[in-house]
Amino acid sequence: NDGDLDTVMVDVVPTKPTDSGFLQLRHNNRTNHLTASFSMRTVRLHIRTGEICMSAGGYGKETVNTAPLSQAAKNYIQNDLCLCQADGVQTICAQKDHWGDGGMSAWIPLPESKNLGRALETYIGLGEDTWAGWRSGSLEGLKHYDTDSNGEISLIELLHEAPKRGVAQEWIDVIKAEDPCVFVNGQRDANLWFHVLKDIEQHPGQLHGEMERAGVYPKQGGSWDPTTEWVRKKYSLELFSDKAKCRSLVDGTASSSSFSS
Repeated sequence: NDGDLDTVMVDVVPTKPTDSGFLQLRHNNRTNHLTASFSMRTVRLHIRTGEICMSAGGYGKETVNTAPLSQAAKNYIQNDLCLCQADGVQTICAQKDHWGDGGMSAWIPLPESKNLGRALETYIGLGEDTWAGWRSGSLEGLKHYDTDSNGEISLIELLHEAPKRGVAQEWIDVIKAEDPCVFVNGQRDANLWFHVLKDIEQHPGQLHGEMERAGVYPKQGGSWDPTTEWVRKKYSLELFSDKAKCRSLVDGTASSSSFSS
């Protein structure tokens, strides 16, 4: 949901300025299998996942020697990388990304949003007014999914609007079959931050104070994960892991044609 395309990125570059190379990827839609081939001796793959990547180089490096392409390199390409698409641009992604800075709602088109995967740290921990513009942009994007303007983003609203705003039907079909909790948790995550960001905007300092009194506000350098779980419980929007329950909820939105196939 972050238009920067900086949450997950893989750069393939020659190790020497004089080297030239070509990476070819083939994706079989029927079997969901990715194959790849290199035509260079050595490449460096810089992988950025779940970090803020504002400068070249990113976070994490994987060096693959290809003279010829080793089995380890083949395994890395076939098991750890995949073709992906964002805003119509096809690129290469690391498969093992956990939505990064976008959180569980990262698959939802929210081009003006920022850091919903680190919302408490960004919009409370760094100062409630520091990134007010990002907060406003995130709220405006989330409002598009509250189609009946009742202050809640329901699953049926989300699943009806997301395809209209660019979520690919092929991806929808795969996720619906493999892990419908992606849809359910995306909705619960989006609805959570819809409430939290509005509360921060309308009641400055209130949620921060509640965290302090509950003893869940992290110390300097501490993790925000326990605080986030506390907030999910406060708003009764915990994440689900039961795929059968998630499938039942998704199937219940059958009035949305994109999800009834």
